[in-house]
Amino acid sequence: MAEFSYVGEQIINPGESVAFTTNPVPCTKGLVWWRAGTGALSLAGVRDGNTTCGCGCRRQQSSVYLASFHANIAVPTGETVGSITLNFAVDGVTLPESTMEANPAAVEEFFNVSATDNILIRCGCCQTLTVTNTSTIPVTVSDANIIISK
Repeated sequence: MAEFSYVGEQIINPGESVAFTTNPVPCTKGLVWWRAGTGALSLAGVRDGNTTCGCGCRRQQSSVYLASFHANIAVPTGETVGSITLNFAVDGVTLPESTMEANPAAVEEFFNVSATDNILIRCGCCQTLTVTNTSTIPVTVSDANIIISK
């Protein structure tokens, strides 16, 4: 298990990812990598026993991670009020089943959003998980937290 968070507010432009600045619970198995201050979480595809797959593995095998994200989101001051959304993305590909949407009536009106999703990583691969602003306008994200479990 690994946990990443950002305490405070950040404005995320369309297509950009939520950043994390702290790692209160680091991954002790070397399966989740992260560069401080970014939102890119690299997940390793491994066989049972947590060993990296080699040439002999069957490529249809995959590792399953459970990602759980929580935050408060709002339309920033100066923007036109409208629907705002965040999604999980793996290597830049949005996972539609993870849509977190809010429809505030005014700017700086915060809503709590969350999503939990199974993330499949092919054996022998590493893929990057992000939480991305899929809205057409910037989004203020407050007190973001993500937990990755294997």
